[in-house]
Amino acid sequence: MNPQLTNPFLESAKNMISQMASVQIQENDSFQEQQDDIASYGVSAMVTFAGVLKGRLLLDLEPSLAKEIVQQVMGETYDDMKDSTFMGMMGELSNIIGGDALTFLNNEQSFNLRLASPAVFIGKEMIISIPKIQSATIHCTSRHGNMRINVAFEKGGLV
Repeated sequence: MNPQLTNPFLESAKNMISQMASVQIQENDSFQEQQDDIASYGVSAMVTFAGVLKGRLLLDLEPSLAKEIVQQVMGETYDDMKDSTFMGMMGELSNIIGGDALTFLNNEQSFNLRLASPAVFIGKEMIISIPKIQSATIHCTSRHGNMRINVAFEKGGLV
């Protein structure tokens, strides 16, 4: 998949998580085509977008990392990941990261991309299936746990 389409999501994730929660995220590799289903780390937030292109952003985090981000942003500890505030914050995180990346892409490429409402899923080893859409994944680490970023565009982002 074209790095000009995927890299803005990585940079936005690193920048927004650092700014909001003072958590540093480091990528382990580069984006690789995702050909298999994903076994979730435990906390997944997804936001779709449409415009000239259609696609989605999936953030998948280990619970320890998700809890640290929420705690830093909210100033409170949430042991129950099904708490509506916890889940709302994870949805907002995907919204902020997706919105920042789309703003960059819209300014650079005039795609006129718009976000839809986010969805949050909680469950260890939940299977995330990716049918009929080309996606790429990058694995990241922090001192609080692992995260993967999966970005998908219909037709691989070809206009």
